[in-house]
Amino acid sequence: MKSKIQTRKPHSVIVKVNGNDLEFEILNICEFNSTRKRMSAIVKCPNGEIRIYTKGADTVIFERLAENGNIYMDTTIEHLEEYASEGLRTLCLATRVIPPDEYESWSKIFDAASTTLNNREEELMKAAELIEKDLFLLGATAIEDKLQDGIPETITTLSQAGIKIWILTGDKQETAINIGLSCHLINNNMDLIIFGEEETEESSKGVSQFIDKQLNEIKQKLPKKYAEAKFPPKITFKNKWNGKKEDIRQKFIPPTGLVIDGKMLEYALKDENKIKFLELATLCQAVICCRVSPLQKSLVVKLVKNHIDAITLAIGDGANDVNMIQAAHVGVGINGMEGLQAARAADFAISQFRFLQKLLLVHGSWAYSRLSKLILYSFYKNLTLYLTQFWVTFLFSMKYYGNYKLK
Repeated sequence: MKSKIQTRKPHSVIVKVNGNDLEFEILNICEFNSTRKRMSAIVKCPNGEIRIYTKGADTVIFERLAENGNIYMDTTIEHLEEYASEGLRTLCLATRVIPPDEYESWSKIFDAASTTLNNREEELMKAAELIEKDLFLLGATAIEDKLQDGIPETITTLSQAGIKIWILTGDKQETAINIGLSCHLINNNMDLIIFGEEETEESSKGVSQFIDKQLNEIKQKLPKKYAEAKFPPKITFKNKWNGKKEDIRQKFIPPTGLVIDGKMLEYALKDENKIKFLELATLCQAVICCRVSPLQKSLVVKLVKNHIDAITLAIGDGANDVNMIQAAHVGVGINGMEGLQAARAADFAISQFRFLQKLLLVHGSWAYSRLSKLILYSFYKNLTLYLTQFWVTFLFSMKYYGNYKLK
C-alpha cells in the first residue's frame, strides 16, 4: 500500500492512498508531554469510522494494548532492539476503533477539561487516559539523531580534566547505551551495573537490596580503611595531571558504568535509597539514566548538588532539559533543532556541544583568574583607602578633615 500526505488543513488531512485522495477529519488531539510520553490523534475516516492513533515510548504503548492487540509484539520488540542497537530513536504506534457512543461521552469530558481554569493539564491527562486503552499494536518507527561533530573528543577531554559526566536521557536503555559507546563515555571493556527488572523485582526494597549488593562487591576491592569511610568521602588525592583533588577510592576500582531507567530511578530516589544510590553512582566512572522524565533529571542534579561538595553543570538542548539546567549550579543551553527554551533558561548558551570544552577549559579558566585578581584588587583598594583615613584620624587627634584637605 502506497500512501502519502498531500495536504494538512487545520481540521483535516488529505492522504493519497493507492492513487486516491482520502480526507481524514481530525476530531481531537491529546498532546504529548514528558509525563505521558505519548500523544494521540482521534480522526474520522472517510468511511465514517472513528479511530484513535497513538504514538509513544514502547513501554507506555505496551501497557495499553488489548488482549488481542499484541499479535505483532514479538516482531516489534525484535525491530526495536535492532534499531536501538544502531543508536536510533524509536516510537511505537497503536490504534483502535472507537464506537460513536463512547466517543460522544468522552468528547464531553475532553471539552470540559479543555475549558477548565484549574489544573487544566492534569484534567486533560485524565481525559486522555480514558480513551487511550485497548489499543492494537501497529508497529514501530525509528529515526536517526546523529551526534554533533566533536562530541566524543569533547567528552574524552573533559574526563581527562577530572570532570565526571552523566547522561540523563529520555531514550530507551539500548539506545542510551549505544549513545554512551558512540561518544566514548563507556566502552566495551567497562563493567556495567544495569538495574534490571529481574534483579530489582521492580520494588523499592528490591532496588535497595540490589544497591547494597553492588556496593559490597565494589567495596571488597578497596582497602579496609577506605571501604569503611563514611559517605561523602573526605579521602582524596591530588591528581598529578590536572592538579585536582579526586576520590582516592577510584584508584582501586576497575572502570565501571551504571545504567538505570526511569522506573528503577523512581525507587532509587526515595529517601531510604537515595544516599546509597548516590554513593554507588559516584564510585562509577560513568552514569547513564535512560527513560527519565524532566522532573527526574532535575531530582538527580539536586541529589548530587545537595549531598556532594562539587559544582554541578547541566547542559541540554530541549524544553525537557529546562528543569535540569535551572537546578544545576551552572546551566548551559544549546541552540538546537528543538527550539530555544533551553538556551533561554540557561546561564550560558552555545550553538554546539563541542564548544563546551572551550567554555570550561579556556574561558572558565580565564574568568576564574580574572575574578581572583579583581577580588585581590578590591582588598588592596579598600585597605589603601580606609587604613590611610584611619591613620590620619589618629594623627590629628580625632579631628575631622574632609578629603584630607589639611591646613
